[in-house]
Amino acid sequence: MASWDGEDLTVDNKILGDKLAKKGMDSLTSINILKGSARYAKGIEYLEQAVEHYIRADADQEAADTALKLAESYEIYMYQKGTGNAHEMSKYWELAGDCVDDFNEKKSIECYHKCAYYQKTNNNFQSAAKTYHLIAQLEQKRDHMKEALQGYDLAAEAFTTQGSNVHAAKMLVEKAEYLAKEESYNESAMVFVEIIKKGYLPFENHALAFKSMLAMLTHSALSQDEKHILQHDALINKVDETWGSKDTKSCYERKCVMKMVDAFLKQPADIAAFTRAIKDYDIVSTLTTWSVDLLLIVKRVIQGRVNMNDTSSGGTYQWIQTSKTADVSANDEEDVQNGIYHREEHVTQTHSEKYADLFL
Repeated sequence: MASWDGEDLTVDNKILGDKLAKKGMDSLTSINILKGSARYAKGIEYLEQAVEHYIRADADQEAADTALKLAESYEIYMYQKGTGNAHEMSKYWELAGDCVDDFNEKKSIECYHKCAYYQKTNNNFQSAAKTYHLIAQLEQKRDHMKEALQGYDLAAEAFTTQGSNVHAAKMLVEKAEYLAKEESYNESAMVFVEIIKKGYLPFENHALAFKSMLAMLTHSALSQDEKHILQHDALINKVDETWGSKDTKSCYERKCVMKMVDAFLKQPADIAAFTRAIKDYDIVSTLTTWSVDLLLIVKRVIQGRVNMNDTSSGGTYQWIQTSKTADVSANDEEDVQNGIYHREEHVTQTHSEKYADLFL
């Protein structure tokens, strides 16, 4: 019968995990100096095996607690004493982050930050970048905007240090799109411009410029101030010298987005021309979910169907009373004339529904 240090391996994984965890802590805290530093290495080995058995037993809480002890113990008894290394240290903090995630997201993120620190210490900037990207996504999930943006910046920085500018640019694109989802359209537009300036994605400048213009157009629409989009158009032309060149796709996309802008700036705005420009763009470059969301906001502003003072999270806007022939009171009629629209109901649309609505 198989055994480990005299123990029967056929016993329950949870029980074996408990025994290994106790052996590990006993070894680490032993006052028997005759065992030397070997007791620390053995204690770490026991704790690592304990985590494995807890995971097999689906003892998630015990796995999380022991994984934290493992990372903390390796740092104290091995790394800080000069007998450990950054690679192992990052591995244990990553394991702790994975195990703790289901119970304590904040603690999990702290573990991943330590993991990334040691990955950078080990000059493994690509792995650090991926860890920071994970942190950004977790913070985004927690609605911690500041921390999520910091995660994207750190991921981009780590990829740049590694020499992977394309991946760095992708992190910044995610950051810009996230800013727009959080209704920070002006900041989103400027991040796209910054990517163009860095020259990380020269073959995608036309797409980046389109997204930048779209974010600023949304900002102009919601702020009801046309100067933002006009100033941004001038900035884009100055920054991206290739935009508007003889390249067919770039020229066509530029024409489409400027048709959208022109339709929006007309007094009154030309909803038919705006919709035609969207269709023209979609023929060349299929609209993404992100683009559809922003274009639909602008279109609803043009239609007078968005309440400027009432938005819900995630960029989902409230449907508003727009028809002057609707069944409303005299006071309501006056409000409609003055641009004060009454919310009918909150509607959550699927992407396909939004896409269809965009072309109506």
